[in-house]
Amino acid sequence: MIFTSEFYNLQKIFHKVIMLLSKEGQGEIDDHVKHHKFNMLMNLVLANTIIVFIIGALTYGEKFHFWDFAYSYLGMTQTPGGYGNTLSFLVYVSGCLFNSFICIKISNTLDVQLFRILFKMCGVGYLLLMLPCDLINSFHSIGGALVFGSLWFFSVVSINDIYRSGKKHRALLYSLLLNGTILPYAFMYFVKSPYMQIAQKIALSGLILALKLIITEQTTENVLEEG
Repeated sequence: MIFTSEFYNLQKIFHKVIMLLSKEGQGEIDDHVKHHKFNMLMNLVLANTIIVFIIGALTYGEKFHFWDFAYSYLGMTQTPGGYGNTLSFLVYVSGCLFNSFICIKISNTLDVQLFRILFKMCGVGYLLLMLPCDLINSFHSIGGALVFGSLWFFSVVSINDIYRSGKKHRALLYSLLLNGTILPYAFMYFVKSPYMQIAQKIALSGLILALKLIITEQTTENVLEEG
């Protein structure tokens, strides 16, 4: 019995090696690498967003009022109080450039055409977001809409894929986290609510957390399928 069991294990290993050496196996390796590369690149975007906010707030030209000032205020040439904002501006612009570069790089690693388009849109959005909102707010706002819109739509499509894979409870949780934070902010922004800056911080946190959970879910599922 022991001999039979060992022979069976050796047979499985041999089969796995042959499969990996074949074109089909190489395709599985490529998919595995792509999933992990996508995960790594998205982690860079999310981490950079948080780091830019922290450093930008610390180097802001005046005291940064978390609940009253928008994230975009970090990239203003002058603060609302009329003070210079050079350091925070440079941090913000550098962060947008970095995220734009990474999003374009992500689009080139994806196989799904829709996702490629969405991340290219996101990359362009970050370039427009660099424009100071106190000087060119119209184009800056378009950039913000492209970034938020493309990442939101990517998340919605990905959540739908998770739902169809049978993980309905997780999909509903991710959907609640995503839409329960972003949609209220979109409404408050549209009606120019005095609470929209508070809602922005909540929406940004919800989007970052939802994206992280979705990407981790996709990467884990890919690893389990290959195992």
